[in-house]
Amino acid sequence: TLLTVGYGDVPAVTKPETILAIVWIFLGAVIFTYFVGSISSVLANPNSQSSKLSFKITQLQEFCRDAQISEKVSNQLRENIVFSTQRGGFSWVDKQRIFSELPPQVKREVASEMFGGVISKIRFFKNKDSAFISLVVPLLQHFKVQKKERLFSKDDQSASIHFLVEGKIVYVYDDRIPFKQMMKGSYFGEVDILYKRTRMYTARALEDSDTLTLSRQAFETLILPQYPEIVEEMWIVAKEREKRFAFAKDNMKQYIARNRLSTVSYTHLTLPTILLVQISVV
Repeated sequence: TLLTVGYGDVPAVTKPETILAIVWIFLGAVIFTYFVGSISSVLANPNSQSSKLSFKITQLQEFCRDAQISEKVSNQLRENIVFSTQRGGFSWVDKQRIFSELPPQVKREVASEMFGGVISKIRFFKNKDSAFISLVVPLLQHFKVQKKERLFSKDDQSASIHFLVEGKIVYVYDDRIPFKQMMKGSYFGEVDILYKRTRMYTARALEDSDTLTLSRQAFETLILPQYPEIVEEMWIVAKEREKRFAFAKDNMKQYIARNRLSTVSYTHLTLPTILLVQISVV
């Protein structure tokens, strides 16, 4: 057995013999345990690698489905993940780690196809460096907002920048009066983040809408330090947008006063009316 020295046919008699036998028993147990553990580890390692690969592929399938990536690019991603895992066997739990494992060319192709290729329809990403797109697009999260629901409210913490994929979003003041509509393909919410303040206005959905959101944390930790030229462009747009928002709000107030409207809300005004009292979105 594990702790037996011989078969007991030559027992320890004196005290030194007894001490030696006890030490020998524990030494034998340690050596035996070490070898058993080593063998078990060797036998279990292939299963561990297989388990890691299976986990990655499962996560990859969910990622491709959520991002609406084509089957061709999905297969290319799978091949890269299998290759990387067989060579390194590293851990992977999210989209950012997927991209860190891919060569630059594959990153660019995947980024352009994510979310059904809608990135090409968002003005913010036009004429942007492919490395920038490969960095930003994987950080985006899909967000849906139902008709009449708030996307965010006045005085909320400015937690994200929004890219409007489908639908219509309007800015309102006094929580009910619309004054500015955001068009499909535009982005918004960056002004408050750049000025490091809470939300100045409430944003509501005129109809069921889809947006892609970039978190403030991602913007400040990745984009801000790495792409100062793009941040400068955003500042130029933000300053102009700040003026236009104020102008559109004043126009709406004048429209209400001129037409003697005592009760106005975003549900009562028609879309053409909103467009009449606002200027085009930056």
